[in-house]
Amino acid sequence: MDKISIKIASALIVLPIPERKVGVNTPAQFDIDICATNCTSNVVKFNLEGIWIPKLLDADGQAVPPKEPEGKLFVDKYQIPSFYQPKQSYFTQLLANIDWHNRHLRLGIFQETFYSPEVTQADNCWFFDGLSQGSYQMQFFYSHLSKKGEVLGRFKTQLVELRLVQPREPERTTIEVDGILFETSVPERVVTIPQAESDSKTLVQFGMRVTNLSSDSYRFLFFYLLPELVDADGKTLKRGYGRNATRYPETNNFILMNPGDDLTFLMKGELYWYDGKLRLDGRDKSGGIWTFRDIKPGKYSVRFTYENREMRRKIRYGETIEGCWVGKVYTPFVEFCIV
Repeated sequence: MDKISIKIASALIVLPIPERKVGVNTPAQFDIDICATNCTSNVVKFNLEGIWIPKLLDADGQAVPPKEPEGKLFVDKYQIPSFYQPKQSYFTQLLANIDWHNRHLRLGIFQETFYSPEVTQADNCWFFDGLSQGSYQMQFFYSHLSKKGEVLGRFKTQLVELRLVQPREPERTTIEVDGILFETSVPERVVTIPQAESDSKTLVQFGMRVTNLSSDSYRFLFFYLLPELVDADGKTLKRGYGRNATRYPETNNFILMNPGDDLTFLMKGELYWYDGKLRLDGRDKSGGIWTFRDIKPGKYSVRFTYENREMRRKIRYGETIEGCWVGKVYTPFVEFCIV
C-alpha cells in the first residue's frame, strides 16, 4: 500500500455548458479538489505542488486526446514540503474551465504556477477539444518532485465523473442532475446603489433553489454556500473571506427533501460605501464573512457551487446523518445589474 493516497474529492462534478455567443468567449471556471491522505502511522514528508497530468475518457471509454502545454512545465522550486501527520488528509486545488473555442466546447486544466509571473496559463495548460453534452471520466497522474525536480514518487487518482449539462431553456438558470434541479435564484435583478458617503445600505439577495423530481429522498446542507461573481467582461471578482466565529452544522441543518419537494435558500448581502468605495458583503451559515470590494455600477453575474462528498456524514457529538445527496454542482450564471 502507498504511504500517500491521492484522490479527487468529489466523485461527481456537474457543470452547466456556457451559452455560445458570436464574438464572445467567457470561460466558466471551476475548481478540482484533490485530497492527499497519509495512510501510515508515521509522519510523512510530502509536497502536492508537483506535476499533474490529466486523462479524460468519453462515454465509450475512449481517451480524449489532449493538447499538451505549449512550454516546459513549471513547478515551484521554492515550495517547502509539508509534514503529513498520521492518517490525516490535506487538500489542494487545480484550476479548470470550459469555454467555446473555434465553435467547439473545450476543457482546460491548469498547472498552478508560483513565483513566476513570466509563465502564462497557456504554458502550463492541457486542453481537451471537441467536447459535447454528456458524461466523461476524469483522472490525474501525479509526479511528486524534490526541490531539484527529481521524481520522488508517482501516483494516480481514481476515475470520477465529469458531466456537462445544458441549462434548461428558456431562462437558463437551472440544470438537472438525475432528477434534482439546481437553480440560481436572484429575486431582484436590479440593485440600486445607496447614496454616496451615507450610512445607508441596500439589501441584496441571491441564492439557490433545489427541486427534487427524483423518486428518492435526499438531505441537503446549505451551510457553506458562497456567491461567485463575474463582471460584464467575464472576469471573476476576487472574494474576500474571514470569520469572527465558527459554527458547525447541527442535525436540523440537513434538510430532508422528499420527491416533489422544493426549497429556496437565499442569503442576504449588503451593498454599502466604505472608505469611498462600494462593497458587497454577507455571511454564510458557518460564521464566515464574504466580501467583494470596489464594486462599480454595471452588469454582473452570480452563481453558486453545491457540494457534498458523502452519503453519510458525521457531525458534532457523534451523531450521523444518513441519505445526503452526493456530488459537486455549479449552477448557471444569472445576470443582475447594479445601478
